[in-house]
Parts: sequence; C-alpha cells; structure tokens
Amino acid sequence: STNIQIAGSQAGVTYQLRNDAGDIAIGSPVAGTGGLINLPTGNLTANTTFNVFATITATGCDTEMNNTIGVTVNAIPSITSHPVSVTQCADNGTTFTVAATGTTLTYQWRRNGVNLTNAGVYSGVNTSTLTISSVAGVGGNFDVVVTETSATPNCPVASNAATLTVNPLPTGLAVTTAASAVC
Repeated sequence: STNIQIAGSQAGVTYQLRNDAGDIAIGSPVAGTGGLINLPTGNLTANTTFNVFATITATGCDTEMNNTIGVTVNAIPSITSHPVSVTQCADNGTTFTVAATGTTLTYQWRRNGVNLTNAGVYSGVNTSTLTISSVAGVGGNFDVVVTETSATPNCPVASNAATLTVNPLPTGLAVTTAASAVC
C-alpha cells in the first residue's frame, strides 16, 4: 500500500480516492486541512490508476480532479523453501539453502541479523546456498534476505531463520596404560 498525497488541500472540501477504472471509491473521504493530506490506497496487487473526487462539504458541489495517478506494483520474491535448522559437531561444516522465485534475485545471508561476508568459514553469502566450512564457534540463527532487483524500488523479503546448534567435541581425553610391560 501507499498514499496518494494532496498538497494544499482546501478546508471545507472532502477528497475521495477512486480507482480510475470504474471510478470505484477506495477507503473513506478525507477532509481537507489547508495543507498536505494523505489518501491511502490500501493493499495493491496490480498496477492501478487512481483519480481523486473532491466535494465541497457546505454545498455538495463536486468534481473529479484533473490528474490521474498511476501506481506500479513491483513483484516481491516468493520463498518456496526456507533454510532448515541443523545440529552439527564442532569439527563439521554445513550448508543452508533457500529456494525462491522471481525475475532477477539477489541474496544476502545473515547470522543473528548481521550480514555475512565471504570470509573465514563463510562462502556463498550472496547465493542461494550458504556454506560454512567449520561450525565451531558460529552457532546461531541464519536467514537470508532475497531481493527482487528487476524494478525500482527493489523488493526484499527475509526467509525464516534456521538455527545452527553446535555440539562440542569431547575434551580432556588422554590415553594411558596401567603398566609399561604386558605379558
């Protein structure tokens, strides 16, 4: 959704946003204030052209204002498969994968809400598959922001978070024998 703005609205006039195809009213009329007013479009699923119908409250005289306003609805990527939580031993690596549909997609993997870079144990941070070569010390919540870049503004959507649980390896183990000679 967005707002259609009227700068310099008139007090004593109500403004009704309408879908230009059939002059169908959108929402309720908004009273002019003498300044800027917003006419909300509601949720949009397709490109829409709007017009504004103005009515003088005291007399009932009305008119459709001169300009129409076109709003372009850009596609939002659809995540069809979210990354899945995993538990690994500290000496292992792992991957997280997302599947998404769209026209021109970019990816940005995050750990605990912070963007990752292709450095250290991380690779593929700008692809659909994040690879972690060693999970030791990097447990946490991983998600990916998928952005449709075929139009402006770009439209991002975040995946569900997947949890990486890291199980520690056994420590302090030493092998000894009870005697130095055995029969």
